[in-house]
Amino acid sequence: MMPAALRAHLAADTAVAVLVSNGTTARIFPHVIPQKPDRADSIPRVPCIVYELAGEDRDRTFCGTSRLIRSRWRLKCFAERFTDAVSLADAVRDALIDFVGVMGAGAEAVSVRDCSLEQAFSIEDMEPGLFRVEQTYTLWIVED
Repeated sequence: MMPAALRAHLAADTAVAVLVSNGTTARIFPHVIPQKPDRADSIPRVPCIVYELAGEDRDRTFCGTSRLIRSRWRLKCFAERFTDAVSLADAVRDALIDFVGVMGAGAEAVSVRDCSLEQAFSIEDMEPGLFRVEQTYTLWIVED
């Protein structure tokens, strides 16, 4: 539920979409950048965003397990040039930081009480020749 809502929220953001869209599909992937192109014409894989759940905390109360969840999400912005990776990370930050409300739509919608940026750093991935800006966000969500 939350991964689909996060992806939908980022894909719907105009500034993010301009940087990661190839016209029909946003290059926002879970865990890793796909290694094989979708078609023979080799659609570019970067710039892109890779997201993964870094952890979830649920509190136990006298009435049972709380429906308020603290989740940490790691988002990695990849590009061939450092300035492009930074621009994408800035757009992601603007789309997420201090977000409160419903993220996603329909069955994948999630109620977010707070979203904060906890950590950010940049690195060069030498092997694939890509630059990466990694950000870790804490989202407080209410589970149905």
